[in-house]
Amino acid sequence: MKRTSLFVAVAALVHFSGQSANADLPNLTKEPWFGYFIGFSDRDILLGITTKAEGVIHPLDSRKKFLRLSNPINFDFQVLEQTSDEKVVRKTINIQSLATEQEAEINPEKPISFTGKVTGDAAFAVTVAHDRDGYHFSGSVTDKGTLTDPLEFGIDFKFDPYLGVSMNSKDDREKFEKMARRDELEIVTTKGEKVKFDIDDEVDFQKKFPEGISSMTLETVRYGGTDFKLIASTGSKISFVAEGTNPVHKALDFLWTVNSGANPAEEKLTFAAD
Repeated sequence: MKRTSLFVAVAALVHFSGQSANADLPNLTKEPWFGYFIGFSDRDILLGITTKAEGVIHPLDSRKKFLRLSNPINFDFQVLEQTSDEKVVRKTINIQSLATEQEAEINPEKPISFTGKVTGDAAFAVTVAHDRDGYHFSGSVTDKGTLTDPLEFGIDFKFDPYLGVSMNSKDDREKFEKMARRDELEIVTTKGEKVKFDIDDEVDFQKKFPEGISSMTLETVRYGGTDFKLIASTGSKISFVAEGTNPVHKALDFLWTVNSGANPAEEKLTFAAD
């Protein structure tokens, strides 16, 4: 990729993400990464984590340009509270609590870590590393603060490849089906079984995989045919967030958590683009 092309692409990434530097994580001051704590430029994607600890991924086309500036893959870090009435409540991150002992960096070669707090003063820690196998994320709740209910650390990845594609009319539906004819989602269950779905299949994923899954691979023309993978380590799992029956392309919201009794320091979620 030409230097100017990368700069224009990443500048647009910042613009469409609507980020500011008003946060406690260090801010990259080298244009055009302003507003980001760390940034990675890869063959198939650009991946960044903002000063607000929000993750943004943009798939690239064969010319190394953004496929769709306004529709990135998003991921974020969560602390989840299991309340006494069996509800799961996502706690809000206190942006001003975010902290790190490391400098903001582009394409860091060593793992990057940061900490933060959520509502109720519960604390969490996150580590991100990159190698030839992909991007590796780990994290844990390090202090419960004033909260008394059980807490769980999670990382949520949201894919919505067909956002903005009209499917209201018969013609729209036919165009969609033609476009998506080779799209596929492959799931590996916690028992090692492989299950494949077409992108327009209607599925209740929570009901079908109540124990969660070990990995998923998504291939869609809307992401340039690149295979995107999420892989959970042995002591962790990936769950589906969408409730009820939905078409696959509307249910690509995945939550990674560590299994009860596992050591969070040994578990990780890997994101790869092949």
